[in-house]
Amino acid sequence: MIVPQLDLAAEYRKLRAEIDAAVQQVFLKGAFIDGAENAALEHELAECIGAAEVICVNSGTDALLLSLKALGIGAGDEVIVPTLTFTASASVIRYLGAEVVLVDVEESTRCIDLDHAERPSDPRTRVKAHLWKWNDIYDSLLQAREKITISSGSVERRVIRLVNPGMPENEMTTHTMLMSFQLIQPGEVAPGHRHTMAAIRFILQGKGAYTNVDGQKMVMEDGDLILTPQWSWHEHAHEGKEPMVWIDGHFTAPRAREWQTNLAWDEPERITYAQADGTVVFEVLTFRGRRHGPGCSATGNSHG
Repeated sequence: MIVPQLDLAAEYRKLRAEIDAAVQQVFLKGAFIDGAENAALEHELAECIGAAEVICVNSGTDALLLSLKALGIGAGDEVIVPTLTFTASASVIRYLGAEVVLVDVEESTRCIDLDHAERPSDPRTRVKAHLWKWNDIYDSLLQAREKITISSGSVERRVIRLVNPGMPENEMTTHTMLMSFQLIQPGEVAPGHRHTMAAIRFILQGKGAYTNVDGQKMVMEDGDLILTPQWSWHEHAHEGKEPMVWIDGHFTAPRAREWQTNLAWDEPERITYAQADGTVVFEVLTFRGRRHGPGCSATGNSHG
């Protein structure tokens, strides 16, 4: 059974005769703006709420906008808004150049919690301002080059990840993104895989390498930006003569990690079963999957 949050049809059925008669009068007179019916409604509303004057406008959004203008709200002002409200409550404030201050609502009334209606404290975050020096990053890449050899089934990417000092436990650059630097040597092939994270690659130095995304070969050159959509097969190979370095950016990584949906598949391995004379009986493709995130074990590299 579906219980609607707001059943306007039920309200209309109760007042149908009265509403239809009033609307019919407006249609017969053609007085859609102002007119006697509009004036009567304004008078009745003023008596109902105890106001000296009431002005009817075409929408709730305009009503909010005119009210804020009447109060002189503009740039430099802050307006407290309940978290449970329609978008117009906040959008008209921004339209006037003022700042929106969201305050939680009471559980019983769903209105602003007056005990917390004062200006909230400034936002807090564990992310710390930090500077990663290029010389330090490049030296780390060169050290990794000497110690790590890329090969299928072993280490598949050579990556230096930028971990924010305020968030060492989740190894993210900030709470909204993961950034790292990758180096590939001439002649190396980083085996294909795919993952639920989308990726961007901004090429910093070198030439002759390429990335293959879903069968499309994309040659890398300085200054290029390459996008890898989520769950797309991709591999990297280097046919040039000097090391290639690029920035890896994963802007969906924190969300995937939080939801424990950071899944990766390695390139399938083809296994052939044949008779003694070499006749192929059948072939099987095997996949090796990895899942990363809180509470998940991981094998191999998690991105790239």
